[in-house]
Amino acid sequence: GVCGVYTPYNFGIMYDLFPGSLSFLNIFGIVFCVFLMFKGLYFPSTDDNGSSGSWVKDYLWGTELYPRVFGLDLKRFINCRFSMTYWQLAGFSFCYRSYVLHDNEMDW
Repeated sequence: GVCGVYTPYNFGIMYDLFPGSLSFLNIFGIVFCVFLMFKGLYFPSTDDNGSSGSWVKDYLWGTELYPRVFGLDLKRFINCRFSMTYWQLAGFSFCYRSYVLHDNEMDW
């Protein structure tokens, strides 16, 4: 670091933690979808809800068009805020880690 005080941020951290975070996000996604399915069936936020009669189809297709919890639009929050930000940062992290792993050389 600079004068032994400042150490630059490790931008490859998402690359390093990717297998664990991918596992966590998959498990969380399954549990979250089960929660949303039951919420849409028993505590719908809007009139755009319903069941197909099949638990599998309800799980895969959803039971509510715009699920909300405490006034928060979950579809917009997950898709726009979290997912798009995560994948953008993961792309930068993977590029940086590739650069470091290949002896600081860009291979275009």
